[in-house]
Amino acid sequence: MLAHKCPKKICPYILPAMSRLMWIIQERIYERAYSRPYFYKAHCEDVGIDCGGWGRVVIEAKILDRQR
Repeated sequence: MLAHKCPKKICPYILPAMSRLMWIIQERIYERAYSRPYFYKAHCEDVGIDCGGWGRVVIEAKILDRQR
């Protein structure tokens, strides 16, 4: 996660979906397969704005080279 690009508040229920994506990306890096994984998006169904939630939260994972 890039903290400066994230919202100030993050739904705690999206974290398990993020951890699954991180395991997939870690496998891709270990295999030296730097292309985007087949499953690169995850979502969390939330209660919605009317009930105090955000609705459907979608996250996308990317593999980027670090700028030094």
